[in-house]
Order: sequence, then structure tokens, then C-alpha cells
Amino acid sequence: GLIKIRFAPYKLSINKQIAAKIHSNSSLPFSLLWPIKSAVDCVNNRDFDLHNLAQRIQSLKCKSQETLWSDYHLKAVQKMKRFDHIIRSINEHCDDALSCIDIAGNQGVFSKKVLSETNIKKIIVQDLDQDALDAAFCQVNQDCADKNNISFANYNAFSPLLKLGQPVPSSRLKVDMVVCLALLHHLLLTQGYSLDFILEQLLLYTKKYIVIEFMPKGLWLRGEKSSTPDWYTLSWFKTKFEEYFDLLDYNQVDENYIVFVGKSKEYIKTFSD
Repeated sequence: GLIKIRFAPYKLSINKQIAAKIHSNSSLPFSLLWPIKSAVDCVNNRDFDLHNLAQRIQSLKCKSQETLWSDYHLKAVQKMKRFDHIIRSINEHCDDALSCIDIAGNQGVFSKKVLSETNIKKIIVQDLDQDALDAAFCQVNQDCADKNNISFANYNAFSPLLKLGQPVPSSRLKVDMVVCLALLHHLLLTQGYSLDFILEQLLLYTKKYIVIEFMPKGLWLRGEKSSTPDWYTLSWFKTKFEEYFDLLDYNQVDENYIVFVGKSKEYIKTFSD
């Protein structure tokens, strides 16, 4: 809005003929144009200051639409040990990966660790929650030395809204490694996606590797009894995972988190042909 208003005077500039007509015509419509002409001339004679405009835009506060996940990464103390285990697995098995997308990356806490503690040079934090991403963007731009190497994408990774003919996000954001942490149980048990569909979509994002967590207790809170469907088991997930990826490693990194590291079968096939 600010940009349109700032550039409007250039589109509304009145030439000398119109100005002369305004002076010579006393009818009400033309008389009303004269204050507009004066304002346009006043603004056009001022120096155009992009820096000032940028500061005004940066000072704008977007309307908050808090969700269950907006401050998810603010409670990251317990997550850090788990993240450390995952980082070690990435360094051990995916050390040649240079780019990454963190699906449902929230406020980018894990993404920043990946950027600073692995060989990854570029990372995309994807999330559906705009408030979480806004918090991540502001924090990264304030104190992150690698801020030029981290990007943010606000959309639904599994059901993106697209215009007719628009390419799917995975075709534009394909990277060396896709990461999907603490999300699978929500997609499977709450939103009703099939595991085949989820793995197929994640496969589209990666050229080489996947890092994904399976939650054996499902939608579970610490200290409570877990309740999951009969089909929802570790062996079921592992079997399905190995249909799409070569399993490099899997470890239980917390009570309800088992991290799987895999390599795309398509990537392996390319080099074996």
C-alpha cells in the first residue's frame, strides 16, 4: 500500500496543457483539480527516498493470528538434546548435502542449528503458520550471522493453493536434503493423509536425503498413556519408508521420537545406471 501511494504522484502527473486549462476554466470540476495538481508538484519536487520508505515498511506490525504452533519453538529447551542427536546423524550420513528445506520448520530453531553445525550452506524454513515464520524472520535478521543463507516460505507443503498452470512448490524448492520433524503423527492421525502420499511429496523436494521423525506414541503428552491405532507401528513405518528411500540410520532420540535418515532411491539409481 505504501509503495502504491508513494508512486501514485508519478502516475498522476499533469502536463502543462492540463495545468493551463485548470487556470482558464472556472467550472467546479477543474477548480477541484488544482489542489491535486499542487500536491502532485509538491511531492514530485521532493527527493525520492527509498531508504526512508524501507524503514517505514519494516516498522509495520502485521496483525497477529496466533495458532497452537505460533510459539512452539519458544519451548525448545527439551528439544535441544533431541536436535543435537539429529545434527550428529546428518553430519555422519549426509555430509555432502549443501542445501535443505525444513518442512514445518516453525520459528527456525532447528534450521539455524543445521546452518551453523553442518555443511549445509542454504536452508529454507517452510511453515503454514505465518506468525511463527514472521517471528523467525525478525529474529534471524536481528542477530543471525547467516541471515543471507536462510529463506522462509509460507504455504501448506502437502496441500498448496495454486493458480492454474503454476508449478508446485517442490519443483521450485528442490534441495539436497528434506527435513520433516515432529509432524508425521499430525498428518497421519489428525489430518488423515496416507503415509504413501506424505513420503511421495517429501521425495519430490529432495535430490538426495531425507531426515524424518516417527512418533511411536502418536499424539501423546508426557506422563499420559499413549493410544494409537493398531496399524500405526514402527515396523509399518519402517517398511513403507524403505519403499521410497534407502535407510541409512534410525535412532530413538527421545521418548516419542525416532529419527530416520534415508537416501533417495532415485538418486542412487541415477548413479548406478
